[in-house]
Order: sequence, then C-alpha cells, then structure tokens
Amino acid sequence: MLSVVYNDPFIVFPFRLYGLGFAFGEAVYRRLPVGTLFLGETIARCYILAHTIHRAFNAQSNVAPAVIAFDTLIHDGFSCAFFPPVLAYHVYKIFESLMGDLEFLPMFFRKNVPAVISLAAVWYTYPHFDELVEKFMNETIRQVY
Repeated sequence: MLSVVYNDPFIVFPFRLYGLGFAFGEAVYRRLPVGTLFLGETIARCYILAHTIHRAFNAQSNVAPAVIAFDTLIHDGFSCAFFPPVLAYHVYKIFESLMGDLEFLPMFFRKNVPAVISLAAVWYTYPHFDELVEKFMNETIRQVY
C-alpha cells in the first residue's frame, strides 16, 4: 500500500480550495459569464497537475514516481473533478426549482440563493469527499501496490 511520508501542502486549506474550481464553476456559471466556468475549470486542472507533479517528485516512498502520479490523478479526479461538481450541480438544480416556486420572493433571491447554497454545500462536504476517496483508494486500488 502507498504510504507518503511528507507534508503535502496541496491537501490543506487554502490550497485545497483550488481543486474545487470545477464545483465553483458549476455553481456560479449560470449567474456569471460563462468564462467563470472556464476559469474555475482551468484553476482546478492546474491544481490537479501541480499536485500530481509535486507528489511524484517529493514523495519519499519505495513506490515509483509514476505510480504515485497515477494515484494522485485518480484521487484528485474523484475528490476534485467528480464528487464536488456533481454535488454543486444537483444542489443548484434542486434549489433553483424550489426558489422558482416562491413567487413572493424578489427575483434577486430566487436567482442567487441556489448558487450560494450550492457553494456552501461544496464547502461543507469537500473534506468528507476527501476522506471517502482516501478510504476507497486504500481499500481497493492501493492494495495492488
């Protein structure tokens, strides 16, 4: 099993938030210009690439750097590019439909509250997604190496 014996600055606040660019873009692109979505995706892609390179070259392990890079890509793929954006999309859509039915609220609230709640949901759950992906990888993929 892969064990990394160093301090990874990419997994602590505030650097970990860069990996949530996919979710940020998904939550706000309906309210802001579409370039916001592309900016969020670009930031997240750069985070994943930088994290992969950092772990591959700085890990003090008996595992080959290519395996560590592959492990990081899979981990960040799930914890940055899959779970948070899916959550952001679904929370946004649920609250968009709920807020659309509340005609007594001003349009400002009906349009912006879903994005804010979506971002709050991602903010609250991203550490749990990280733990879930870590546990999943420890029990499945990392058993191979």
